[in-house]
Amino acid sequence: MMAFVTIDQIDYALETMNWDVVSTVAYFSLGAQRDGSIAQDAGRRAWNSDAMTQLIEKAHANGTKVVISLERFSWSVGQTAVSRALLGSVERRSRLAREVAAEVVRRGVDGVNVDFEPIPSGQKEEFTHFIKTLRRELDRVRPGAQLTFDVVGHHESYDVAAATGPDAADAVYLMGYHYSGTWSSRAGSTAPMGGTRYDLVDTVISLLEEVERHEIIMGVPYYGHVWPTAGNGRNARTEGGGFDMAVSRAYGLAREHGVKYDEIEQVAWVPFRGEPCDGCATRWFQLYFDDARASGYKWAWIKRNKLLGSGVWTIGFEGGRGALDEAMEGVFLRR
Repeated sequence: MMAFVTIDQIDYALETMNWDVVSTVAYFSLGAQRDGSIAQDAGRRAWNSDAMTQLIEKAHANGTKVVISLERFSWSVGQTAVSRALLGSVERRSRLAREVAAEVVRRGVDGVNVDFEPIPSGQKEEFTHFIKTLRRELDRVRPGAQLTFDVVGHHESYDVAAATGPDAADAVYLMGYHYSGTWSSRAGSTAPMGGTRYDLVDTVISLLEEVERHEIIMGVPYYGHVWPTAGNGRNARTEGGGFDMAVSRAYGLAREHGVKYDEIEQVAWVPFRGEPCDGCATRWFQLYFDDARASGYKWAWIKRNKLLGSGVWTIGFEGGRGALDEAMEGVFLRR
């Protein structure tokens, strides 16, 4: 179980996280810059903080690994230009690999998770070269260090097969979420396990054309999405982009309005009426999120299909120990 911990969730992980089930903590994040250096920003400061030192020590005392999540987004024109400049240069890729490997050694952690999403068009081979360069650097300074990389649901921009293997990454982490969002014309699960649209099962099937089962980690969301909708029927037409919602808050809405379960997408959902603003007319909204039943279904599916494991984005969204932890333990710790 890989638990992503953001800058502002370090204290939460120290005080609340379930060490019995978390096998890897992925610190999110250190940022990769155009010139191949690591960004000197809030992420770097938190990485060097006393609290992070305590988290590393506590993780190791509990037999849990800690890895750097190295981030480089390409979702906008500006971000894509930076990614191209970085990936297109052998020198910059090599510098980044050296700097990241040096951080692994300096902080005494256990590896790297590479979160480059997506890969700019035409840069697939360059990304694979970077993964292999990073593998060589890690093998040189920290033999046996863990190396994974993330892919989005539509993973065509990655050469998944080439980026895994003895000279590359140990496994691919499927970000098994954000299949629905502000762009969706119909309300539905951000991580569907069935239905007429492209879903998590479809993604895993396509990944299995490139890698083995034991090379896939399937992440699950600790967040859902709320839309204003045309009515209260399941998968109603959306009437606005809505917003993401942490599962801790989603549970509160479910308790207030009552929760339903979609047996097709395998997700909890909550139709409710509300006022979007002061003085506005009451209207319908729909929330879809992975509660303990939905997450437990995914984890059981992962175990049944013999994938390497799972992960959560992000651990702090749970808000406290409870039903999700119990579901996780029920699948992974009990026979």
